[in-house]
Amino acid sequence: MSAAVYADDAVLLGADFESGTEGWSGRGSASAAVDKSKGHDSSGSLFVSKRTNDWNGAITELGSAFSAGNSYGFEIYVMYDSGDPSLNFKLSLEYSSGGTTYYDEIALTKVNKGEWTKVSNPSYTIPSGAEGAKFYVEVP
Repeated sequence: MSAAVYADDAVLLGADFESGTEGWSGRGSASAAVDKSKGHDSSGSLFVSKRTNDWNGAITELGSAFSAGNSYGFEIYVMYDSGDPSLNFKLSLEYSSGGTTYYDEIALTKVNKGEWTKVSNPSYTIPSGAEGAKFYVEVP
C-alpha cells in the first residue's frame, strides 16, 4: 500500500513505507507493519493483518495541514493476495463534530486479487465543522 493526500498538486500527506509505518497504524483489531517484499512504487508497503471486522484496516490522522470545508485529493494503492477473487476497498474519513463521531465514504473501488489498484477521489470535501479527522482504509 502507498498513500497520498494532496491539494493543488502539492502532497500534504504521503507514504511509501520505505522508512517505517509513517504514522499509519491498525484500526480496531488490525495490525499494521511494513512489508519490504512488496511495494507499488517503492520497495515497501504497509501490510495489514488480524482484521476481525469490515472497518478494521489501516488508519492515519490528517493533522493540522487539513481544514474542514476544504477539498483534497485522496489516493491509495492497495493489493491483497488471499481470499476472494475481488473485493471492494473503501477509503473513509472518521471525524467528530458537536461531540458526535461520524464516518464518511471518500471512495469505493473493486480490487482484483494480486493486482495493485488505485482507490481514489480527486476532490473530496472534508465536512464543515469536522475535528480530529482520520483517514482510513476498510474492506466492507
